[in-house]
Amino acid sequence: MPTRTKTSADKAEPLEKSKILSVSCEISDAYSGISGREHSMPRIITLSNAVDPKSDYGQVERAECLDMLRRGYDGEYKYSATEGGRVFVNDYDDYSRVKQTLSHEFVHHVRRVGGASSEFDAVDSIGITKLSVIRSLEEGCAVFMQGAYCMQGRKDPESVLDAVFEVFDSKAIAMLPQTYRMVKEEGISVRFSSEVSNDALASIIGTHGNISFNENNSFKSNLYSAGTSFAAIVYAANEFDFDLTGKKLLTNTFDELKRELREAAGRADVEDAINSISNKLKDKRQS
Repeated sequence: MPTRTKTSADKAEPLEKSKILSVSCEISDAYSGISGREHSMPRIITLSNAVDPKSDYGQVERAECLDMLRRGYDGEYKYSATEGGRVFVNDYDDYSRVKQTLSHEFVHHVRRVGGASSEFDAVDSIGITKLSVIRSLEEGCAVFMQGAYCMQGRKDPESVLDAVFEVFDSKAIAMLPQTYRMVKEEGISVRFSSEVSNDALASIIGTHGNISFNENNSFKSNLYSAGTSFAAIVYAANEFDFDLTGKKLLTNTFDELKRELREAAGRADVEDAINSISNKLKDKRQS
């Protein structure tokens, strides 16, 4: 998970490993409950062990963890058939930030081991347009669940979306109504279509700009911004039901998520709700 304020290992001591494992189990149990599916725990790889010459990490894991930090990431998820799921985390961050990072990366894990994001297995054969849509939807699911999970039980729609967009960029909420209008225009433009097309979604992602939050341009913000808006539209279309939305974001395939957007496209109540809540949040941040 990228972060705009790069956090290097500049604190004297990392978080205790027991705390990281405890919150990891807490998040894993919560996502199992929301998704209705049991899943394996990923291997947790911490930055402090990566820089410790006495740790039992191999050279590859050390290099991957340090590369994560070099690119300005607080965390990252990787999966392979041989290694299974692995979550890399900068444990020199404070507890709140580590918890947010883990809650983000565990979404990727739950979706991957549950088969929702299995299209990544064919990444080499996927065209650039479809790949950008897949990545945007994937990160949107993770950003939404990260923000909502850290709400400590508050599930009113305004608070949830306020927290969700604060995770990525508080100003991105301004793009939500425009994103819905574009989904609506594209979603109902082709009769008999069950989902919004990859080309249409890629075009919408492009309207979010292409800003990098770190120096080597490895993180393109439009994928996160648009994906967060897509997840928010799914939330609105499901009557702001957090549990139902959370289950879909953790278990729906990419095609199923595109169908969710298509179904939301023609509903006036969804558009009204999105306009109302985004205006409230914009006013709140401007006051």
